[in-house]
Amino acid sequence: MKNTYTHLRVSVLAVAASAALCLPVHAQSFSEVVQRALAAYPSVQAAKAKTEAARAEIDRARAAHYPQISYGYSRNSYASGALPSTVEANTRSPSLRLNLW
Repeated sequence: MKNTYTHLRVSVLAVAASAALCLPVHAQSFSEVVQRALAAYPSVQAAKAKTEAARAEIDRARAAHYPQISYGYSRNSYASGALPSTVEANTRSPSLRLNLW
């Protein structure tokens, strides 16, 4: 029985030594371990995604207060080819919008 136990112990040590030689080993600090665990945790990832979405919504809301310039152009034509004298063929519509509050 003692011989079997010694043989098993030597085998475990041999496997551990071969694994240690194949893989690079480096110590991690507690904060590194916590950061890696939090980065892989699904609820933390979901909370980060919600935070990013909320920040994007804030940026979109702020953009409504910036000055907005637009320009429109349209061309009218009638099937008969003759436009009434009160209607122009081309319409241009520049606009500027500024929210004051």
